Amino acid sequence: SETGHIIVVQADGAVMAATLDHQMMEIGPLIPIFEGVQVESLGSADFAIADDGTFVYVSGQSVARSTPVWVDREGVAVPVDPEWTDAVVLQPRISPDGTRAAFTSFDGTGQNLWVKELDRGPATALTSEGSINDGAAWTPDSRSLTFSSNRNGYSEGFVQVADGARPAESLIAPGGERSVYAAAVSPDGRWIVARIEDDIYIQSSEPGSEMAPLLAQPRVIESSFQISPDGRWIAYTSTESGEPMVYVRPFPEVDRGRTVISASAAGAPRWAPDMSELYYRTLSGEFVSAQIRVDPSFAVLSRETLFAFRSFVSDAGVAQYDVHPDGDRFLMVRLGDTSGRSPVVVVRGFGGEIDRAAGDR
Repeated sequence: SETGHIIVVQADGAVMAATLDHQMMEIGPLIPIFEGVQVESLGSADFAIADDGTFVYVSGQSVARSTPVWVDREGVAVPVDPEWTDAVVLQPRISPDGTRAAFTSFDGTGQNLWVKELDRGPATALTSEGSINDGAAWTPDSRSLTFSSNRNGYSEGFVQVADGARPAESLIAPGGERSVYAAAVSPDGRWIVARIEDDIYIQSSEPGSEMAPLLAQPRVIESSFQISPDGRWIAYTSTESGEPMVYVRPFPEVDRGRTVISASAAGAPRWAPDMSELYYRTLSGEFVSAQIRVDPSFAVLSRETLFAFRSFVSDAGVAQYDVHPDGDRFLMVRLGDTSGRSPVVVVRGFGGEIDRAAGDR
């Protein structure tokens, strides 16, 4: 703000201010100013501060509820379970056998990993420390989940049985200040693949193996990867062309070829179970199917826009949807309808509000 404070909107919609010492690079304690800013499902809040001290924000209920839905190829959505609406559901992942879905739930303080029996079965928490990063991936046998967490003070990859009968075990730990944001096991169980910072690494599942770069170009962000069901290909998002695009390379010998999948800026690829299609979301908000051929060589045959993704939770950096093993539907998260219920509020003299709040302390 013009007063020199850092302004923070917390997960519960409370506006906080803290002093900043530019020389010492130290931030003072958070001071509550007022409440009521609407916080969206992915943790963003709409507010702005002008140089003259005018503060503008969207008011409303914080952490809007979301509804997991089955969506067909025409974009028609039906709730998975009418009772599955009491949490902010992110990054849904269907087990290979189609019986369960893993997801992360944001409760206002952090993200935890949950597992739900499909369609109308119970949901149980697999973690409780609120430190999950970019969701989870199922192991090929549908018995366990891999995920990344900073539960130990730094981010590393873990694996845990999906019923929670045993504690999580460390899967991949880069050490130092590098953070694991996602981890997965290849379909044949031979490889562990992880996104570490802005690159993708690989490690043999044999004990004592070390990590090695798989896709790690300087000044390029590689993210949202998925290994194909047959274990021969890896789809991923990369900014190597200057904007995020979806690519496919052979796996694990990624230097043997590269195919551009998306015709425009896009991300969050997911394979069709029979590998006849590769789905992705464009940055303009379209859900696209790329019809592909894998033999005798990999090629994109055509691209088809299925429907607009704007009604669903989306993120180019991580897929906020999954493909059902039957190949006929998608698990997505429909955004809560807040149209007409979120007024814009203007607060003039915001600096005075900060001064009064600081004086009360």
